[in-house]
Amino acid sequence: MPDSETTPKMLTVAETAERLNVSADLVRSLIANGSLVASRYSARGHYRVSETALDDFIARREAASLSAACRCTRKGCRR
Repeated sequence: MPDSETTPKMLTVAETAERLNVSADLVRSLIANGSLVASRYSARGHYRVSETALDDFIARREAASLSAACRCTRKGCRR
């Protein structure tokens, strides 16, 4: 029997979208292009995203955002 403390919770596409504050269609696109790891839940195309996979996606997104930040030293730059 799986231990609920070690097994990550599996989220639906709608729950994942809510946590990311985006649409369910965008979550499906992220799954389709491989940006967000998900498991196929049924033959009808339903997916589940583990909390661990969602945390990894958020961390990668934040790291990309930080690396894209302006690094110039010009005074008053708001780029």
